[in-house]
Amino acid sequence: MAWHLQPAAGMLVPSRLARGPFLPQRPLCDLFSASLSFSDEDHAENIRRAGAIALIAGRSGITSICALISPLRRERDAVRAMAESKGIRFLEVHVCTPLEVCEARDVKGLYKKARAGLIPKFTGIDSPYEPPLKPDGVVLTEQFTIEEAVERIYRVVIGTARLKG
Repeated sequence: MAWHLQPAAGMLVPSRLARGPFLPQRPLCDLFSASLSFSDEDHAENIRRAGAIALIAGRSGITSICALISPLRRERDAVRAMAESKGIRFLEVHVCTPLEVCEARDVKGLYKKARAGLIPKFTGIDSPYEPPLKPDGVVLTEQFTIEEAVERIYRVVIGTARLKG
């Protein structure tokens, strides 16, 4: 199971990850978490559910890439513990995008709305983002094309690289 992290950066990189089993946040929310709100508890539950789906796939030998906004370490650590307790390999790839780049890429205007107070608890604006302490890979998206960033993520996932940058 590969956990791809990105604080709401317009999801440019995740949209290109669909080479294989890929669990993007929006369809997961729509299908499995429609009843959840934006509360901290419900956000953690959404991440737990995504991890459970990836775990089911992992038990069948399928590697899943989960592209979720996972701002808190405790949430990521809980999914890691769940995977490792079942003997499933968990990789954390930090797709690092500076806040100003996220805002520049924001085609939906969500950051502007969050800054205006229209979207409360928005990651990176009025809700915290805790970068991973020891990710298995880091992809600095402002340094690469989308295709190059996707390739770097796959290199970490298939085990050919431990990237930093």
